[in-house]
Amino acid sequence: MRDLEYTPLLPSECGNYWLTQDGKRHRPLLPKHKKFCRLYVEGMSAAKAARKSGFTKDMIGSKVQGSAMLRKNPLVANYIIELLEKQNQRAEVSVDSHLTELSHLRDEAKDSGQIAAAISAEVSRGKVAGLYIDRKEVMVSKMESMSSEDLISRIKHIVDGSNIKTINQTINHENGKDIIQSTKDEPVKSSLAKN
Repeated sequence: MRDLEYTPLLPSECGNYWLTQDGKRHRPLLPKHKKFCRLYVEGMSAAKAARKSGFTKDMIGSKVQGSAMLRKNPLVANYIIELLEKQNQRAEVSVDSHLTELSHLRDEAKDSGQIAAAISAEVSRGKVAGLYIDRKEVMVSKMESMSSEDLISRIKHIVDGSNIKTINQTINHENGKDIIQSTKDEPVKSSLAKN
């Protein structure tokens, strides 16, 4: 990002222009100038910002247009400086200012009878102050902590079918009614099981 200098400007007598100290006239910024400035502050190059804000579609023309706006138009430079200052102010949130703001929000919520919002603001203040710790634990499955012998015996237990049972049922159609008959539960024998 190019180093920009703030240029003091005065409005013209008719109010249609801005005047520099050396007497040069500059028209007020159009919406596309402001869009160029916002895009430039967001980190785009001057050429890309000029294309995106609608000054030109030509690649070479956008390079010329973008750099010319930065060098020759003090209104553009001043607006970029203002945007950067606002950005820096937003980034200056300290713990003290944050706690104070949350305290004000809590008091307003309490005064208006919104107890849930007041409690939420107070909990948020506590989190900022470090009074609450969010603890998250990741549980490892049993399988990963088992020894090789335990793992093999567990697999054998599953494959032997001691915990898998089937229900054999037959359906007979007698006198227009379905009659379900169940037979004895039997463990399932897998082809992997050793006999």
